[in-house]
Amino acid sequence: MTLLIQEAPKFGCAHCDCSFRTKQACAAHAYQKHKIMSDERPYIQSTNCPGCLRDFHTTWRLQQHLKYHPNGCWDRVHGARLPDTPVKISLPEHLKHVKRLPAVRRLHGPLRPTSTQRQRISLNQRISALRLEGAHEFAWWHPERDPILVHTAVEAFNDCLRQWCAQVAPDEVSFHNLFFATIFALPAPELLGGRLFVHWVETGFL
Repeated sequence: MTLLIQEAPKFGCAHCDCSFRTKQACAAHAYQKHKIMSDERPYIQSTNCPGCLRDFHTTWRLQQHLKYHPNGCWDRVHGARLPDTPVKISLPEHLKHVKRLPAVRRLHGPLRPTSTQRQRISLNQRISALRLEGAHEFAWWHPERDPILVHTAVEAFNDCLRQWCAQVAPDEVSFHNLFFATIFALPAPELLGGRLFVHWVETGFL
């Protein structure tokens, strides 16, 4: 004689003492008894998935599709689309005898990015904004971009330093006057000339 051992309920309701054997049964209880919708329901306004644009024919099937997180659609929708009043759409009478209609893509267009892609897009936008903000001050200029200009500036600063050292009584005022004159004489804007001077101090000033 075989004894049938029933599985103990393991999904407890967060609002009462009821327990259920499946997560779906617990969710159905929460909606029917406590009027609490699932996380996916406020994002269902048609039978088309806003993540992959496929038509699932009924809103119930679409909800099950969004619940299956590995497909990536919930990640594309949550946090990127505003929730709204959910709707309920069932199969029309002439299709109710069909057990499993295949999902089809009736809409066309780019798919929503995932949360990781949205973070990457946001980061790239912030980087572009910072580069644009500091472009007029050459904040992101690098010596490797114009080696000819760097070589010309380094030679000019070296000559200026030798000229200053050759003075009978070199002092701070003459140092400033000579190097400012050299910076202004470079074939580059003044701010970029200042960047070239800093680069020379850090790498070529011995």
